[in-house]
Amino acid sequence: MARTRIPDTISGFNKYINSTDKYQLAIDSSSLIPNWQRLSLTAAESGNWSAKRAYWRDILYKKYSDKNTSTSVIKKGVKKFMKEFRAFANPLLNRMTASAAATSADEAAFNFVITPGKSTRRGKIDDVPFIKLTAMGGGEMKFGARTSEDISRASRHSLADGLEIRWMIMIAPQNHESPNVPGIPAAKVVLPPSTADECPNNAISTKAIFRKAFGQINQNKMLYCFIRWVNLVKPENNGPWSNRFESGIL
Repeated sequence: MARTRIPDTISGFNKYINSTDKYQLAIDSSSLIPNWQRLSLTAAESGNWSAKRAYWRDILYKKYSDKNTSTSVIKKGVKKFMKEFRAFANPLLNRMTASAAATSADEAAFNFVITPGKSTRRGKIDDVPFIKLTAMGGGEMKFGARTSEDISRASRHSLADGLEIRWMIMIAPQNHESPNVPGIPAAKVVLPPSTADECPNNAISTKAIFRKAFGQINQNKMLYCFIRWVNLVKPENNGPWSNRFESGIL
């Protein structure tokens, strides 16, 4: 059954590898994240899918399609590549079929059937994540999330597909007291955000522990963020926003 997901014919395989790579890279209109991330693939797995598609499209299939270069060696290489791609892709397809975020559109795109019994009805998330922020240096931050039931280890809420973070980066607070010099105005105080809606940036992680690079340009500045559990299939079941977290960026 797994083999039928990926066509055995060369023309069918060519269409499949190109269309699925475009689809996994596309941004989902509901969650606003790439389909590969929504379906629980890693960035490395998504990158490997794209790299294999590029090699097939730009090198191997091009040689196969040209009668001047379509030798027996190339034809054997095509068959070998298709076999190796199935070995690479089928475990990922198995994971996607079991994902709570999988939809009928995903089924059509990848030619799989959602695993029966895996798609369960999930209620609204009522609690907020417990978060640990760690400045890693080089403008990078590490986020660790857990539920109230897990005291000592990172974990993802059973009703959630991942975490949404909204953030704002500001210059570290300074002393804004008015100087005791006539004619010199006090510095304008810019207050940190008090709600998630005031933060202009957002991202989603499907993992309970993840890193985010904010760039060396933001070193020695302050990160202010709000985080919540999210349901990527039914956003109306997202959890409430946390209180504000803050940390210096090193």
